Amino acid sequence: RLNSDRELSDEERARARGLIDRLVERRISKYNAQPMEAPTLPEGYDRAVLVCDQAFADASTVYGKLTESDFERMLIAALTENPDAQVIVKTHPDSSWEKGKRSGYYTHLETTGRIVVLRDPVNPYTIFDMVDTVYVGTSQMGLEALFAGKKVVTFGAPFYGGWGLTDDRQAIPHRHRARTLEDIFHAFYIWYTIYHVPGCAVPSQVEDALDYIETHRPFPLPPTQAELDTPPKVSVIIPVHGVEAYIEDCIASVQAQTLREIEILPVNDVTPDNAQAIIDRLAKADPRIKPIVLDENVGQGFARNIAIDQAKGDFIWFIDGDDWMPNPEALETLVAVAEANGSDMVRGKKAAEAVFAKNGEYIYDRPDASEANFDQQIDRTTYAETPRILRNRHFWTWLYRRDWLNEIEGRFVTTQWEERAFLVRALTNARVLSLTTCPACLDRAPQAGAEGLRPDVHEFRDDASGARRSRRARPDIAPAPAPRLSYVAVYRPYDPDRTLRLLSGNGRRRVPDLSGPGARDAGLIRFPGGRLRRDLDRAAGAAQPRGGLPACHRGAARGPSRPARRGGEHAPDPAG
Repeated sequence: RLNSDRELSDEERARARGLIDRLVERRISKYNAQPMEAPTLPEGYDRAVLVCDQAFADASTVYGKLTESDFERMLIAALTENPDAQVIVKTHPDSSWEKGKRSGYYTHLETTGRIVVLRDPVNPYTIFDMVDTVYVGTSQMGLEALFAGKKVVTFGAPFYGGWGLTDDRQAIPHRHRARTLEDIFHAFYIWYTIYHVPGCAVPSQVEDALDYIETHRPFPLPPTQAELDTPPKVSVIIPVHGVEAYIEDCIASVQAQTLREIEILPVNDVTPDNAQAIIDRLAKADPRIKPIVLDENVGQGFARNIAIDQAKGDFIWFIDGDDWMPNPEALETLVAVAEANGSDMVRGKKAAEAVFAKNGEYIYDRPDASEANFDQQIDRTTYAETPRILRNRHFWTWLYRRDWLNEIEGRFVTTQWEERAFLVRALTNARVLSLTTCPACLDRAPQAGAEGLRPDVHEFRDDASGARRSRRARPDIAPAPAPRLSYVAVYRPYDPDRTLRLLSGNGRRRVPDLSGPGARDAGLIRFPGGRLRRDLDRAAGAAQPRGGLPACHRGAARGPSRPARRGGEHAPDPAG
């Protein structure tokens, strides 16, 4: 076909050129499961050339008319023809993936002098950015280097050689006419190849294959200069402590978001492992990652506060270092909803709880039953208008408008067990809340066999005592405590309607204004005076316990009525 007189139509040529440009821009290669970070090279050279190794005695070398002496000649040529350049030798991925089983022609080489041997997997286009000439036997990296606009020297007979596009050091006499790069691409990527892409019609199109690769490859693209020059829409805050095994997956899922105008703020809270080395490596390749390293351990709540103060995005998104974002369109979707509705907070759904065995092996995704309360999209609402928002479990399912969060002085008041106080303060102060059905985050559940989390009411007690300890220990980053609460209703009631009945004294009193100054000052739902408190206890038929939450509202926080516990800690619920 390529030796014939056939020429591409204008439409075919334009399609081929567009796809070549897409491959280069999106860095789509024969190898798409390799990191995008550029390798670190010794300094002292103004330019570099690349020499590509191949698997020993592979069919591509046998039928490409290559011998060991050809690979020796190729390396010598790279050195002698480029006396001022660094020579990068990239070993074949198979020699790294199948160590001891597959060897390359340059496996025995070591970095010395001008020669730098790269053995770690890396996306080819990151190396192309560093070189001006590529030496190959028959490697397909030669064709991809042509796509990237590099000079390519061949020592074998690759399918793209002999057409006038490459500097061929071996004659290929059966190819006797010149062809353009678009001709080569169309022949091999469009006309010759038959694609089978999951979820697409068969035969599929090359565009379907590229779409699938971009959607499923594990490493995101580095940002463009235009994206770096644009102020961030979202600041993603990640506390880091003891998450070395998970932090790269977490950050990679954020990097993979289709919303590219973001900044990623990992806060190293004196982590005892090597997580910071991973963060630094990722930050070198992606300037959107801006590590914050603390001198002393302050706890994840206060670590987030420090990042909030340094954030520059229009919105803030929180994620823990062992969780990840399975939906690459999540941030883009949530920001669009916030901007369309002027929302202070926008909720994304918790996709699931990913359950792992103690050995780290994934077991299954466990649905969170409370997410059934958020299966309907609501563009504009408030905490009082939609009381089922009380069933929300996590603060990290919400996108927060940064200016508004600073306006209400929304900060974490405890180092750990910090979720509830922060979330309730935000919910009761939000002027516009939006609920979406967009899956946003996967939560890494405790390993199978581990103890479960403590009930919410115990979390509250820990929050209260922790806040007092934290304020004494770190007054510089712990917000001042809210005015003393004479009554706290509930964190997460089982039945919001019942809670509102109790708050109204079974009809004897009006429901307090949740958006009033009292609620805003305290950051929680606040009710003055002791008479209302006694009325609420009487309405629920419960005796007032000593300290802590009233018995009726401890029951509301935990769920439906259960038999009374010893000591009267949990009285029967007449409303249930």
